[in-house]
Amino acid sequence: FTINLYLSAVKQLARWSIRARDRLGLETGQLNALRDVADVRGLVIPRTFYKDSLDAGERDQLLAAIDHPRDRAIVALLVLEGLRTVEVTRLRRGDLHFSRRLLSVRGKGKDTKEDIKLFDACADYLRGYLESVGNWPLMLTGRGEKLFPDLTTYQIRYIVDKYLRRIGLKRAGLSAHSLRHTT
Repeated sequence: FTINLYLSAVKQLARWSIRARDRLGLETGQLNALRDVADVRGLVIPRTFYKDSLDAGERDQLLAAIDHPRDRAIVALLVLEGLRTVEVTRLRRGDLHFSRRLLSVRGKGKDTKEDIKLFDACADYLRGYLESVGNWPLMLTGRGEKLFPDLTTYQIRYIVDKYLRRIGLKRAGLSAHSLRHTT
């Protein structure tokens, strides 16, 4: 996939250069070489995986099976909001904007945060978690603290697998990351 991505960029540059040949002062040999580059075919990559997800009934069954408020909030962020596991681990208390119904998320590989809609069902699960740890209502102090202290992506995968197995929904192709495809 990475090779094809790089190849695509090089081919686009070659096509642009051919179109701008007069401005660039390209000779016939150079144009022919650029045409050869533009005609290179990408690698054929067979799809050996698929993105599994839960249907609405399975999603609701999973959430109902979770008895721990923290675990329920974590799974709700994955399955209702569509967050990646790494995005869940990065959340801070200050990223929750209940009154505006927004969640500020720092995405994969990003330094900036993007606001996404905080759905009511997920907000309820988050509120339940915050109440269980004595952080509700949210105060202005401590907003920079992690929402789930010491949580790792490995732990999230373990939590998801544990509950999927418990209710008989664990199957090949269904993982913590694939819960985001349920959204």
